[in-house]
Amino acid sequence: MRPGPWAAPDAVARALARGLLPEEDPCPAPEWLLAGQVRSFRRVVAALRRYRGALLADPVGSGKTYVALAAAATLGA
Repeated sequence: MRPGPWAAPDAVARALARGLLPEEDPCPAPEWLLAGQVRSFRRVVAALRRYRGALLADPVGSGKTYVALAAAATLGA
């Protein structure tokens, strides 16, 4: 391995953090999802497409059922 070009510590930390984030599918979310549910929806769809499974562990009352229904409708399940 060869080290890349020098970068400031905060830039390195941001790059590492971005690499740890789950990927998001760019598909449009249904209009009936709330704005706070869209990111979870895109992550679930990406996980289902890539791994054929997903674990949605959002807080109580955040609309996990609606996110799951939106993902199922989007993927034709």
